[in-house]
Amino acid sequence: SPPGGMADAPAPHARTLLIVGRCFPHVCTLRDAVVPHVSEEERAVVPEDVAEILSSVVVASTEPLPARVSSQRRCAHPQIITRAIEAIMLRCPNNPNNVLAGGYRLPRLQDSSTLAGSTAIQNFFPNTLMEYLHGAAWEQLHRLVGDELIFHLLTRTALFLSLPGA
Repeated sequence: SPPGGMADAPAPHARTLLIVGRCFPHVCTLRDAVVPHVSEEERAVVPEDVAEILSSVVVASTEPLPARVSSQRRCAHPQIITRAIEAIMLRCPNNPNNVLAGGYRLPRLQDSSTLAGSTAIQNFFPNTLMEYLHGAAWEQLHRLVGDELIFHLLTRTALFLSLPGA
């Protein structure tokens, strides 16, 4: 993708931020959440598809985002998503109130549908959100911000995505 920079894509409607802000004390765009953790050089060459999700995704949380995080990337992108699902499932095994955990469960004895690379969760029906998060833009975002911030965003915040045509 050609360079898009972090300022090219339009911001979410102010109304979306206002509505989400009624339910969460901390609300911002994904761009505002990651900019403090990205160098000026990296901000200037953000691919267009990453710039699109940075401007269209709204991040909401009951707690402030971490001020300092490591930008190291030790995990492959699919592995960090698997770790995030595991963390969600282990935090609330009987009722994982998170769409990321939809279609996953803690393992049952003698069940062979364990998610690749995971010993803690199993997939029992497709979760279409996985295709989206495994996409090139999210992988590039992971490369840009590192394991710690992407893991925090997936496990400790609510991410509101724009629907096509909305």
